[in-house]
Amino acid sequence: LLQSLAQSHKKQPTSLMQRMEGLTKLGLAIEKNQQALATLITKTMGKPITQAQSEVEKSAQLCHFYAKKAPEWLAPQSINFKKAEKPN
Repeated sequence: LLQSLAQSHKKQPTSLMQRMEGLTKLGLAIEKNQQALATLITKTMGKPITQAQSEVEKSAQLCHFYAKKAPEWLAPQSINFKKAEKPN
């Protein structure tokens, strides 16, 4: 993770597709290492293993969710300011 962060400062900006692929790969990596990550959470934070497993699973699901929703949420939008209501 630290290597990726360091490299990200050296690279050109990434496209939306590259970011989506990165989130998907991260989700898959989390899923692949779910037990090891859950064990780490249990050892370092003292959480019960079942809670730690759920937390890891949730993290993987969020990666996939954001990768799927990114195009919709980050699509260009036009706003008609003439029709927009003024705040009270």
